[in-house]
Amino acid sequence: MANRSYLYASTALPDAQAGTPALRGISEYGYDVPLVFRLLVSCETRPCHSAMWNDPRPLALAGRCGPGSARLAAFLARIEHPAISPLREDALRFLAERTRPDEWFVLEPAEVLGMGDAPVADEVEKLRLGLGELDAEIERTLATLAPRPKSFWQRLLPPAQQVVETPIRELGLGHWSDTLYFSFDAADDGRDDS
Repeated sequence: MANRSYLYASTALPDAQAGTPALRGISEYGYDVPLVFRLLVSCETRPCHSAMWNDPRPLALAGRCGPGSARLAAFLARIEHPAISPLREDALRFLAERTRPDEWFVLEPAEVLGMGDAPVADEVEKLRLGLGELDAEIERTLATLAPRPKSFWQRLLPPAQQVVETPIRELGLGHWSDTLYFSFDAADDGRDDS
């Protein structure tokens, strides 16, 4: 098992009776459901059928692309960090090219949330309820990313670009791809374990 959370875009919501709609890859992230993914599904959020798991319970979350992308853009505009500019531009360009405002972001978190002992459906519901507290998390995140005076050693030996980008990438930025570990077509109605 890859233990990732997956983000897709779709014109329709996955439905147990209607089958899996065409889902287009947006991003995947290992061992967490990052803030960027949660922001993107935080508008008009609803639980939905998972396209990856054959389970009647709603193990995925969906939110409208237009408002979610706007909320992400507003958050990214407030980040003051030396590595944000190219990652912000990349995110906004990728989302603008691959989604339409009336489409849905579909977040598949069950693989990551199932790593613990609690029932996955309960963890997905807890994740959905936690979306109501994103504003407080945004403020805490912005505070941790705010520029700080450099120490003597940081001025003498500046960190590598990869080290500088780490806190920004941990938000879920820089992982955009339309080719994810799981891909779907209209005829596929179950979990792809290949």
